[in-house]
Amino acid sequence: MANSTEKEIKNQFKKEAQKNPSKHYPIAVLKRKGFIRKQCIVCKTYFWTANAEDNVCGDAECRGKYSFINEKTIKPIEYLDVWKKFSAFFKKKNYTPIGSYPVVARWRDDMDFTIASIADFQPYVVAGEIEPPVNPLVIPQFCMRFSDIDNVGITGRHYTGFTMIGQHAFEKEKNYRQEDYFCDLFDWFIDIGFKKEDLIIHEDSWVGGGNMGPSVEFFSGGLELANQVYMKYDISSGTPRKLDINVLDMGLGQERIAWYGNNQNASYEAVFEKAIRHLKSKGLFDKTKEEKDIISSFLPYSGIFDFDENQNSPLLWGKIAGKIGVDKTMLKDTVLKSSALYSILDHSRTILMALSDGALFSNTGGGYNLRVLFRRAQTLTEKYRYDIDFLSIMENHRAYLKQQYPVLKQTSDEIEEIIKNEQEKYKVQKSKTREIISQLKKKYRDREIEENELLVLYQSKGIDLGELEKNKLIKSVPQDFYSNISHIHEAEKSKKPAFDFADLTKNISPTVKTYEFDWTSTEAVCKVLKSKDNLLICDKTCFYATSGGQEKDKGALCDEKKNKIANIVDVINARGVTVHKLDKKLNLKPNQKVYLKADKSRRTAIAFNHTSTHIINAAARAILGNHIWQCGAYKDNVKARLDITHYMLLTKEQLQKIEDFANQIIEEDIPVKIYSMMRNAAEKKYGFRIYQGGAVPQKKLRIIKIGNIDVEACGGTHVDRTGRLKLIKIIEQKKIQDGVVRLIFTSGNSALNYLRQQEDILTECCGILNVEKEHLPRTVKRFFEEWKKQRKDIKKMKKHIGK
Repeated sequence: MANSTEKEIKNQFKKEAQKNPSKHYPIAVLKRKGFIRKQCIVCKTYFWTANAEDNVCGDAECRGKYSFINEKTIKPIEYLDVWKKFSAFFKKKNYTPIGSYPVVARWRDDMDFTIASIADFQPYVVAGEIEPPVNPLVIPQFCMRFSDIDNVGITGRHYTGFTMIGQHAFEKEKNYRQEDYFCDLFDWFIDIGFKKEDLIIHEDSWVGGGNMGPSVEFFSGGLELANQVYMKYDISSGTPRKLDINVLDMGLGQERIAWYGNNQNASYEAVFEKAIRHLKSKGLFDKTKEEKDIISSFLPYSGIFDFDENQNSPLLWGKIAGKIGVDKTMLKDTVLKSSALYSILDHSRTILMALSDGALFSNTGGGYNLRVLFRRAQTLTEKYRYDIDFLSIMENHRAYLKQQYPVLKQTSDEIEEIIKNEQEKYKVQKSKTREIISQLKKKYRDREIEENELLVLYQSKGIDLGELEKNKLIKSVPQDFYSNISHIHEAEKSKKPAFDFADLTKNISPTVKTYEFDWTSTEAVCKVLKSKDNLLICDKTCFYATSGGQEKDKGALCDEKKNKIANIVDVINARGVTVHKLDKKLNLKPNQKVYLKADKSRRTAIAFNHTSTHIINAAARAILGNHIWQCGAYKDNVKARLDITHYMLLTKEQLQKIEDFANQIIEEDIPVKIYSMMRNAAEKKYGFRIYQGGAVPQKKLRIIKIGNIDVEACGGTHVDRTGRLKLIKIIEQKKIQDGVVRLIFTSGNSALNYLRQQEDILTECCGILNVEKEHLPRTVKRFFEEWKKQRKDIKKMKKHIGK
């Protein structure tokens, strides 16, 4: 998704490219195939067509409708067969088909969910820093976008979750075969039954993820089928700069091809065929003859709707109603009722894919968007009184899609539990809504709630919009309401700026870290590279800098004879260069030898707690299920905390099982192996579970592997064997936000000290009450009951005295 600056760069580039199209687009091959260049008389876009009489581009908005509806252009093709046919065809063209990347984009720090197939390979592969998994390749990437929620079910082309079939290549400029890439895609369209006269090719440009390039869009019958981008520029700095490699980035809509081949009904009937058969058996798709006629007449004109583009929807409904000769209100009510079913099918599939990959409902970020979808589906179900079991629809999706997405083959028990939990939260929220309604009726007795007020109410109170409609506080849900909610809650992820030591670290290579493969390395003889006031940079260091939730080392700076010069009170990682902060100003000479000495006991305690964090994470996943991911952590020399994705607080039994599992790992004394791997090799070998602490912005990863229990990309200090930890003790848990539970624990000597402290407290309490330990709970309970009774008696006495 492009920001405003990117859009300006894109539009300027498009203008320049269209002045010299042969430099940027595959003009020669288009001419050889009999296409001619035209400019649309409506939107002024340049396009290529094999029909000399065409004066309008391929977009439905310019053509006035979808013209492919009920036209037998290509043979019917089932949704899953689109990828099968595409991958088989491109395999013959020497492309290698690969499986979809996860929908939760944990390798990215700028997005929650994968929004396009190219996102799988940004930034490192696209930048030429690491090799792609194979080259060239094709991929059926499931993507999620929430900006079009209000269009879903109406336009036919919009989904919140969809498969973008990608065609990708990553080559140096001299090996980049732009015409061949175009021909490969063009030939596939011909192979499945299109004639060249059916296709209209637009000249365009594309930006995303900090990259840009010219593009050609394939349209037919008013429907965009694919967009082939020739990515050549990095625009992250605000000024286009040539990439080290040229990238082919083609995205084709699997849903759209299936619809094109089965075009008698809305696209959703071609895509959700199995789930729709299930709903039809319950009579949910039954319509009167009048309703069928209205939907059939509306279908070609559905292509001109796009509520996210701030169109005047009342005017548009009226215009279409006039064209097909029906009452505007009748048209709108009939279409929206039908689109509600399609929306429920879409939302359930998107939620299924997200939960299967470990996402959870939440009140923040991407999890909030999932909650919006779920509650919208529930509201639509209630509004139209549909007899729909959300879980059974999800199961139909899962059974159908698992051959294309193997992640869906795993057990669905966890997902069922998560959905049931969310359903209970929805019921609680509805109950709260009814309490709020009476207050709102007083406040808004003379007018309806305006949209900006509604947005605030929905976000702050989670209020049920269906209840507002019933109580006439709003006429209906504003057409673009859910898209606006999504825009507000779309995670504003951006890279956190490193400490600004640009002048200090200029022209200095990354610091060698002696502890990287030896956690016991706490002393080092180093050479001064730069010293300014109380800041020091050396060629190497034994000091860990605060990062990844792990606290820094502390210690001393000494001279060559190991005499202390200053204390090292802070350690900072500035783009790979370690900066030591001293407790006094020292201007040491370049190349002067110094001796660094980190506090060994502090290092040991922190290393213990960091390794314990990985073990607790693995134990929680083993006990609670595959939806467990780390979403935050902190480790110091006393204790650690781990934030895990889970939909409710843990029971006492679950906490005990996690602790027991963790201590079993300690008892087995499993080796902890540490090694470096190229990013692509690590992802291929271990999958995306390695990104437990979030995105790791490096092309080479440091991998921490604890037997077959846990593998993570991590830069922290770790012991060499689990047996060294002696003991892990979970101290407490907290719910820090919806969908996130914090586990607080300690390990090693700190854990033993904690148990001793608890024992001392217990002994002291027994002494105060003069009872044996086994009688303490009963005695405390008795005292508590007596205390409550005395409070009641005192209240009664005060009332009596007052009389």
